[in-house]
Amino acid sequence: MYPDNGDGTQAPSMVLTGNNAISNSQCTISAQGANVQTSGNTLMVSLAITFKAAFTGFKGVWLAAQTPGGAQTSAWQALGAWSVPAN
Repeated sequence: MYPDNGDGTQAPSMVLTGNNAISNSQCTISAQGANVQTSGNTLMVSLAITFKAAFTGFKGVWLAAQTPGGAQTSAWQALGAWSVPAN
């Protein structure tokens, strides 16, 4: 998750166990209920995301992967889009 200042080098990380969560001004991502599955070289991660009321409308989703310690980072890839409903 990018922080509100837009500096990706300051993006937080989170262990997907217990009640861990990370937030910015648009949303909160919670580890509770997270699901991780692997099949061959495919990794599927499902996360609980709660959006803030001001963040409604059409949104794009982008993802990059990084090794522990940040030694290597993949290129950003567009993964999908959806419309965030009003609360």
